[in-house]
Amino acid sequence: MKNFSINTEPTFKDILHADGSKSYDVIGRGYITIKRPEVVKFVEDTLSGNFVGWGYMPRVDKALKDGIITKEEYKQIIQILD
Repeated sequence: MKNFSINTEPTFKDILHADGSKSYDVIGRGYITIKRPEVVKFVEDTLSGNFVGWGYMPRVDKALKDGIITKEEYKQIIQILD
């Protein structure tokens, strides 16, 4: 029996642009770009949270309801976090 380890952590090649927008390397979907810097911060804060499964959904739903993000940004964020 061989001893080996498998790296299950995905390696992303996210790109932060000079204007504050960010392109996220989304597995199986290519790149998704979030244009507004305040939404980029929201995504980064959400990514750094300790959410299990779809545990981030209440946060994203609230941001949409409160007008922090648009419906299009909502769709993009779900694809990034999924």
